[in-house]
Amino acid sequence: MLLEDGDLVAPRSDAYLVVEVVCFTGRTPEAKRALVRAVYDDVAPALGLDADDVELVVLESPRENWGIRGVGGDELALGYRVEV
Repeated sequence: MLLEDGDLVAPRSDAYLVVEVVCFTGRTPEAKRALVRAVYDDVAPALGLDADDVELVVLESPRENWGIRGVGGDELALGYRVEV
């Protein structure tokens, strides 16, 4: 469903973008703040977006709520750290 101009609380341009990052739980508040800074400092300008037109939400879910490559996420051997 598309929003009408009057549906938004704050005015946005036609370039308004909501970024949702879905990930395992375990990132520290500092890691999430670094992600927010990177999106606003690097990604938004690279896309020609004004900071007022970008919103970011990090949606975290425990590993056991994921199914990856046929196994539960809590059974999956990851090649990276989540606790950062």
